[in-house]
Amino acid sequence: MASTLSTTTQQNPVGTSLLTFRQPFPGKGVVLTTTAVFASTARIVAVMFDNLENSTASYLKIYTSAPTFGTTAPEVVLKARANSKIQYTFDPGIELSAGHAAFTVHPGKGLGPAVAPDGTCEAHILMGT
Repeated sequence: MASTLSTTTQQNPVGTSLLTFRQPFPGKGVVLTTTAVFASTARIVAVMFDNLENSTASYLKIYTSAPTFGTTAPEVVLKARANSKIQYTFDPGIELSAGHAAFTVHPGKGLGPAVAPDGTCEAHILMGT
């Protein structure tokens, strides 16, 4: 099953849209590709990372272009512990020129194989102006 992405326009002046990035469980140990989550300059204000379906830590990795796993270091790496949800907020926000995202179980800067978590992961990403 492919990753899904939806965008909801926000009325709050803090954020302009809410991206929901959901990566269903593709199969244990499946090597991933990234999903383009925004195409132009954007500012990430907050992220809620849901890793409740996984018995090990998972990592949300955001790149500024489609990466080559094992070579390209991500711009942003956010960790969620096993069976947990975590919220990150950024003031004044993380500005990126474009964004591709993937959830992986590979720790650190993302150099090495991008192996899928054992369960579905979801992130809600609040974008600012």
